Amino acid sequence: MKPLLRSFASATTLAAVLLVAAAAPAASIVLDYTYAGGSFFSTATANGVKARSSVQAAADYFSTILTDSLPQVSRPSNYISTPPGGGTPLTYSWTWQARFDNPSSGNEVLISNPTIPADEFRVYVGARDLPGSTLGVGGPGDFTSSSGGSLYTPEQQAEIQAISADFSELLNNRSQGAGNFGAWGGMLSFDTTSNWNYDHTISPTGGQNDLYSVALHEIAHALGMGTSNEWNALVSGGKFTGPNAYAANGNSQPSVTGGHWANGTTSTVFGSSTSQEAAMDPTITTGTRKFWTTLDAAGLADIGWDVEAPGLPGDYNSDNLVDAADYTVWRDSVASGGVIGSYAEWSVNYGRSAAASGLAVPEPTTGVLLIIGACWGAVGMRRKSVI
Repeated sequence: MKPLLRSFASATTLAAVLLVAAAAPAASIVLDYTYAGGSFFSTATANGVKARSSVQAAADYFSTILTDSLPQVSRPSNYISTPPGGGTPLTYSWTWQARFDNPSSGNEVLISNPTIPADEFRVYVGARDLPGSTLGVGGPGDFTSSSGGSLYTPEQQAEIQAISADFSELLNNRSQGAGNFGAWGGMLSFDTTSNWNYDHTISPTGGQNDLYSVALHEIAHALGMGTSNEWNALVSGGKFTGPNAYAANGNSQPSVTGGHWANGTTSTVFGSSTSQEAAMDPTITTGTRKFWTTLDAAGLADIGWDVEAPGLPGDYNSDNLVDAADYTVWRDSVASGGVIGSYAEWSVNYGRSAAASGLAVPEPTTGVLLIIGACWGAVGMRRKSVI
């Protein structure tokens, strides 16, 4: 596991750490709609365009706070074995398949020998009718792999074993080291029958489920929160034992249930002092929006991600407050042709402070809907293969 920015020794230390400027991000969440199907994410409809924009905004948020370097995932080049005395060369080769649930049908998808570029975490996105009150599901992808061929000498066999060991580590945890989560990517699926607020630039109204909030939650499941061996290794007796989460939770181990923080767990919006229910508890109240919290970020750090506090979106004059002055900066940048930020970013963050109140969360209305995320049918389990 890795520290969140640096080790949290106390609540005072935590507050100071949150003000540290973020380094340039490395890991990038790349959304793939190849298996989207249906109309939920259709670019031919206004809601489909808004839905893509909301999920993209959630993905961009993680791309901003995650600073890990991820190696390219691809099969090794064929190994050509030449006999010592000359003769016919022999070939040894490796193959792998990315495996995940089709986000629009739930059926298994296998993609043979894909190349996942360096620093890309690929997430396949879609929508379907999910059971009960479930708003979304998400989880990391799986894989299968195999290798075979012929060799001439023990020395060549040793080289093959070394290549195979490196390839196995690459597939199992993206070469992030023991105890640290890593994967080629994952999947997200959203319920097609729920009443959604598709637009991330405005807050949901009563009776609407906020797609942006659910996307944050499910992407975190794809990143291994509640769905990985690394998470499970830190759960004992209904408590999460990661040191970053312990510090972020007031030097107390947070309670967990079914791959989430216990229902009703609170923290502060990451990068501010605004109190909020954690994004990774299992439910969200209709008519409300959730942001990523300090406890959520600490959980990511405990399973191996490098996490740094974000800047304040919409604060174009860097005074730690999003206000009318920032609108003026944006407007003038548009007039000059060197556009800074966007009106949508400014408007959705208006009134937010890096050190004070933060963006107000809409008042809850009645009705709580489950947003449990699970890939492969069970939270916390990800199948693996060994070469």
